[in-house]
Amino acid sequence: MESYSRLPSLKALLTLQAVVTHKSISQAAKSLNLTHSAVSQSIKQLEEVLGYKVLLKNGRNITPTKNADEYVREINDALNHLSIATKRFKQREGSNIVTLKMVTSLAMRWFIPQLNDMKVAFPALDIRLVSEQFSNIDDLPTDVDAGVGYGHEKDFMQLHSYKVSNSELLLLSQRPYTNIAKALQENTAIYVASELRKNDWQEWCHALGIEQPSNDKRLVFPNSAQALEAVTSGVGILISQSIFVKPMLKTKLLYQIGRSVVNESQGYYFYYRPEQINQSALTALAHWLAAH
Repeated sequence: MESYSRLPSLKALLTLQAVVTHKSISQAAKSLNLTHSAVSQSIKQLEEVLGYKVLLKNGRNITPTKNADEYVREINDALNHLSIATKRFKQREGSNIVTLKMVTSLAMRWFIPQLNDMKVAFPALDIRLVSEQFSNIDDLPTDVDAGVGYGHEKDFMQLHSYKVSNSELLLLSQRPYTNIAKALQENTAIYVASELRKNDWQEWCHALGIEQPSNDKRLVFPNSAQALEAVTSGVGILISQSIFVKPMLKTKLLYQIGRSVVNESQGYYFYYRPEQINQSALTALAHWLAAH
């Protein structure tokens, strides 16, 4: 086996990678959370191991040598493989830990109310939540195992996913109504301005063949969490996804008015990276959530 005794340290390689990327020792130091002198010293030690210069200085400008530039391109793959191998090692050792991300309103209204039942079903599973203001299925950080987000099935084609709920829009009120027209006449219509929820009223009204409330009878909130708080406080009536309000409908904190509007081409999905398909805890949790 080839000796590794004269290979540069991982710290030195990461430092060179940062300097070449930023073309600045100061910026590299900032990205690595190191001092300027620490980066310079690390580069000096790397040059001693390699036996050649890796950076050229022209006043304040720094550029890698042609050989160093090629060297960084070649080691990038190795560093990526090392990062993936390290993450997989941690996942195997901590396979009972699952970190999930979802919007705050979904966590509060749907996920957290099920935690006790989840603990009974998965007593050894340590579930940790990361909340986001708006659903972003394109951003799954490396320290997050999976997410629950809203979209079309095609939006999740690059991920491994399970649908946990169809899109189902409901008209909601703090008190019961048997007549949709009366509810619309007597109440302010609560709208949500977020990108995913801004067309809920339009979709529901179109499906039922009725007109949307006039602008002077609308009250707009920036997100679902605030809108749900408003409807439970009796401020007005709201079109919401059923996944947010099932517990409140059961306890009669809210009442459904009229029929629901289901769109099976959209919904909420439990999703994770394809390379995590063998992580049995994720698959089991996804199936459990879909069944509940």
